[in-house]
Amino acid sequence: PACNKFIEDVSMTLSYYCGYIIPDSSVILRGTLSKDLESGKFFENYTIVIPPVVIKERDKSPGGKAELGRLAKLAAMGRIKIETPGSVESVPNGLTNQERDERIISSVLEYNGICITADNTMKAQSVAKNIFTIFVS
Repeated sequence: PACNKFIEDVSMTLSYYCGYIIPDSSVILRGTLSKDLESGKFFENYTIVIPPVVIKERDKSPGGKAELGRLAKLAAMGRIKIETPGSVESVPNGLTNQERDERIISSVLEYNGICITADNTMKAQSVAKNIFTIFVS
């Protein structure tokens, strides 16, 4: 992460080896994925896995609902695939931030995916578990 060098065709390489992106709530609320797909297309052809805890958190914000709507539209166009494993009802109320992060990290490990976050704590936790992490600043 500290090499500061451009990596040619990194999206295609990551997609080949992995293909799964698991965003946390910070990325959904910012609209990062749909913005990329509307312009740069880095995440095109990936499967976006949205854990139940992220869906539950996004319900608190109109921005989160709008982003999931944009992602659904992009999936209908065939630009990405979306998976929403589990159910929102299985997520208890009152989870701490760490408990929510652990649930997201568990999904990343289950799918052997790439974690994408804009949260420093989430980045630290996922990197500590040797998870490939994209940090959006």
